[in-house]
Amino acid sequence: MISTAEEFGGAVLVYSPNDAVSWANYAQVMAFPCSDYLKETYASLFWNVLNSGAMVSAEINRDPVSYLARKTIERRVKERLQWVGAYQHGHMAVSNLCLPDGTCVQVRVGLPSLSVEQYLPTADGGEDLFEIAKLRRALVGLSSALDALDLAVALCRDDGVLIHGNASFNEAVVVGDGVCLDEAGHVTAVMREAGPELRTVVAAVVANRQPQTIFLRRHRGDPLLMAIAPGALESTVILVVARFGDDAESVAASLRAAFGLPDAQAHVAALIGAGLSPESIGALRGSSPRTVYNQINGKDGMKARLRQKEFAADDLSAISKLVGKIAAMSRAITRKS
Repeated sequence: MISTAEEFGGAVLVYSPNDAVSWANYAQVMAFPCSDYLKETYASLFWNVLNSGAMVSAEINRDPVSYLARKTIERRVKERLQWVGAYQHGHMAVSNLCLPDGTCVQVRVGLPSLSVEQYLPTADGGEDLFEIAKLRRALVGLSSALDALDLAVALCRDDGVLIHGNASFNEAVVVGDGVCLDEAGHVTAVMREAGPELRTVVAAVVANRQPQTIFLRRHRGDPLLMAIAPGALESTVILVVARFGDDAESVAASLRAAFGLPDAQAHVAALIGAGLSPESIGALRGSSPRTVYNQINGKDGMKARLRQKEFAADDLSAISKLVGKIAAMSRAITRKS
């Protein structure tokens, strides 16, 4: 119990059977420097900490005498007691263990140091320190795995508050690659006009529990495709963005090599594969929809060139599927090399 607490910089107190403080670790002294801990009891330390202003719980401040009396008894009656305390420097998970000889070990760990506060449904739900520690270790492992991905992945609340982002997503936010944080610290599109659309899609995903996709324009380069899925936690969403690898330019290069498409047609085909409509492609490339349609359907357009290579692609859906296959093969070859 003590080692688990100290793994996360937790404060530890040991009380003798008559409730005198027999030992306090360094983290306890630093977190609550209102005592020298030499001649303290559970009750005297409680009043010292309360009078220092460190306790901000409304329940304690409303009736500290009753609270102290109840906790004094509970700590002795129950072998193990768990609760979350509200302090000036934040919420702390508190665990109290009463040993058979009457010795009590009490540990406190700040939830921010565990980096799990945002995952807990309430701040006073009696969460077990060991369960929280297991959650933290699992999150560290998950975070390491996410950081190894090419994808930018984030868990957000439905109002855009970022709960956790992997290394790629956090980098995207810092450099403004499709996404950024607004003045209130909420995840939004880097292009201001796309912010309302992103918020609308997120709200729809939370309400309908169905994933959706949205294109995010960038200051430079092709737009990013963001997939938004409902999170396991209530009112949360998972954001996934492919920032590298399958960008339109790399896919276009594969299409040029595979089918001999001219640069413009290859780039248009890559954007079709990314899900853009001819109108959106025209707006992105600074050309008219008619020009885009000619690049697709014209006498020497991509459909005709694909037929020459004995690939049937009679509509945009077929072109998109073909582009997806080429992109997947290209990615597999690149990673193998």
